[in-house]
Amino acid sequence: CMDRDNINIKLYERRSGTLTTKQLSGYKEINNLLLLPDGYLLATGYDDVKCMLKKYRLSGEGEPTLIWSCDVDGVCGVSVADNGLIYVSGRENNTIYIIREGDEID
Repeated sequence: CMDRDNINIKLYERRSGTLTTKQLSGYKEINNLLLLPDGYLLATGYDDVKCMLKKYRLSGEGEPTLIWSCDVDGVCGVSVADNGLIYVSGRENNTIYIIREGDEID
């Protein structure tokens, strides 16, 4: 779940019943989180200057590692199609961003 008051996500481990807090760096506010079937996490939000979409890899302990980031104006929502395209809606400029991932750097 997401803590809207700051930039943390809370991960609940069902088997052990533990709750841990992890920080997603670079955000002042997080709008949306989308956990992908492959275990990656997409997050949209703001810093002091711009709106961003970021992709994270979650380790076995739930530790987020930034994979890539891109700037988008006024992000409002994020979705991923079956073909892998990422759709981000812009609230302030009535725009749909379509993002196709290239090769990732590990």
